[in-house]
Amino acid sequence: MRAWLNSTLPALPQVASRLLQRPGPIGLEIGNGNLHLCQLAAVEQGSHRVLARSVIPFRESREELLGSPELLKRYLRQAMRGKGFRGNHIVTALPPDRVRFMPLMLQAEEREVAAAVLKMVSERVTGSIADYVVDYLPVRTATGAQERLALAAVAQRDHVMTYLDALSHAGFVVDALDIGPAAIRRTLSSLYAGEGEGDVILVVNTGATDTYLSVIAGRRLLLDQHVSFGEVQLLSKLEDSLELSQEAIRKLIDQHGLSKRGGASPDMAGGLGMDVSETLLEVLKPSILGLIEEINRVLIYTASETRGRPMDRILLLGSLARWDGFREVLCKLVGVSGCGEYDDLEACFGRRADTDEDEQPLFPEMAVAVGLALRGMVEDV
Repeated sequence: MRAWLNSTLPALPQVASRLLQRPGPIGLEIGNGNLHLCQLAAVEQGSHRVLARSVIPFRESREELLGSPELLKRYLRQAMRGKGFRGNHIVTALPPDRVRFMPLMLQAEEREVAAAVLKMVSERVTGSIADYVVDYLPVRTATGAQERLALAAVAQRDHVMTYLDALSHAGFVVDALDIGPAAIRRTLSSLYAGEGEGDVILVVNTGATDTYLSVIAGRRLLLDQHVSFGEVQLLSKLEDSLELSQEAIRKLIDQHGLSKRGGASPDMAGGLGMDVSETLLEVLKPSILGLIEEINRVLIYTASETRGRPMDRILLLGSLARWDGFREVLCKLVGVSGCGEYDDLEACFGRRADTDEDEQPLFPEMAVAVGLALRGMVEDV
């Protein structure tokens, strides 16, 4: 009995702490090849800590996954098994390729914003507006402006219902269907819970074929812009230029990255015969410079909206954030200091609330899932 007490009593404060924490919904993002799940617990002084998290890769295309309720159910069960998730309530977002974003200019004095957004969207879509689900995110503008911007998110109704039905089939209750830019804004707003405007941050959220540039100033969204640039295009360019398979290309990227390290790859002996990182970057640089051109346009717009205030930092998210060296290349070409640092975000959420074990970093991998998990736990502004 004494031995049991000696082994059990030290763990009681940890158990009690876990029971007293108020868990929020599970944030679910279906990324490009991975499921990201995160659940947070509210702790003292309005802060939040990670209660559970999971990243599960899937082999099928995202289209196949979303079209098969049984397949999605199997992956979700695998993702949650033994990870400490509580309950079955989730907040999720449709994948970006199933949502069309429309920037809309509204009169500043417009009071029926929802009706105005719906009317403007109905004039831009094919077919009846009844075939679509529409949401919008206000984009704050300077005081005294004659017009204000809203970011409308438009999805086909059958896509939305199929997704919700698949999640219901998997045993989940969907508390809300969110949009990616709102989730990212919510995550970054955690840095500025108090007074003050906060940093001006450019979020470069890269995907398979598309990239989204979002400018967030403190707790307000200034801009969200789509760019046709993604991992698929870069891989295809490398395949064509180097005459290697995609599998071989990915292996080179994993082994060498885009940061110059010196030395040729043994696998490429008699082939490229030069520094691998340098070769990869040389092939990709024209494409990356196209993205830099779009980013520079965003920087000019942001300066006009913030009365000349410079960009404080850039955060790289998405699939290309996993490419070793891509962040460094991007930051060097843009020339913005404070580029690609996540330490303060990590500090906002800390480690899992119930364990001292080492964890993989939350960011950049879980940025959207964290923002989804925060919905309902913080005030949206």
